[in-house]
Amino acid sequence: MHVVACTQKPTAAVVGSLVKANFPLRLVGSVASPEDAKVAAGMRGTGAEKLLGRGDFLLVNKGQVVRFQAAWVEEREIREWILDTGY
Repeated sequence: MHVVACTQKPTAAVVGSLVKANFPLRLVGSVASPEDAKVAAGMRGTGAEKLLGRGDFLLVNKGQVVRFQAAWVEEREIREWILDTGY
């Protein structure tokens, strides 16, 4: 079973210690500040506040940080696909 949890604002109040302990792998997108980056990644110095957005992510697992680029699909493209396919 896979469980995915998301938040728009990674503050310590939202991402509590129980959540941190039970989600060992984290995907971190662009955040506003180094403090938000620390809370979201679970460690200092990841550089999450410098991410470009639009699919630019960090994968944090057991103290290792890997930056990667995920596919970015704009909302307009999704609407066009829905109209074209009839979904």
